[in-house]
Amino acid sequence: MAKIRVKYGQNISDMAIQLYGSIEYSFKILADNPTITNLHSDIVGMDLVYDDTYIGMYSSRFKLINAVITSSTNGYSGSFDLSFDLSFD
Repeated sequence: MAKIRVKYGQNISDMAIQLYGSIEYSFKILADNPTITNLHSDIVGMDLVYDDTYIGMYSSRFKLINAVITSSTNGYSGSFDLSFDLSFD
């Protein structure tokens, strides 16, 4: 489990999308943070606990790797952008 501080303007739904890639995970955030009483609680400035071992399919916690494939005499060749960004900014 890890923690993340909620910024001004963010709510539980925003955090669910940011951390897990789907609004359905709002209930997981509630379960992992028992001091939050409902989906409409003011959580600005709180340090939310979340499961950092799970990254949803559409999570903003990672960026897809870009691949460029070009044709060559022996079939295919390619290069990859190996950047991987886990920042929350």
